[in-house]
Amino acid sequence: MQIINKGQNNFLIFTLSEKVTLANPYYLFSFKHQVLMNPVNFIASDVSGFPTRFNKFLITETTGTVNLTSGVVSLPETGFYEYTIYEQTSSSNLNVNNTTSILEIGMIKVNSDLPIYREYDNQSKTIITYGE
Repeated sequence: MQIINKGQNNFLIFTLSEKVTLANPYYLFSFKHQVLMNPVNFIASDVSGFPTRFNKFLITETTGTVNLTSGVVSLPETGFYEYTIYEQTSSSNLNVNNTTSILEIGMIKVNSDLPIYREYDNQSKTIITYGE
């Protein structure tokens, strides 16, 4: 399973070249959170030194300014996302309906290093016992 850490540069490795039908494709990624079902579409470039063997993508998860055509994306929720990777001829298209074909579908986990605080302090601190 692929993992993305929030607020960091993340390298993800796939084997997409074996399924590609275009000569020089651009890769459109679509991440859909499993609970919220809100898709995030973005384009990332293959930075692999050996693209016929594997495809390596730099995806920067940020809370700041996003650039969806260069792999700088904001994934607001931690947890599991379903990803779909498409091939296309356009370097700017973010609409999955305008792509050539689906190359891969899978799951990805988004982690956060930030602590999670679960606190509820609107409760009585008095202990009452009965029957003694």
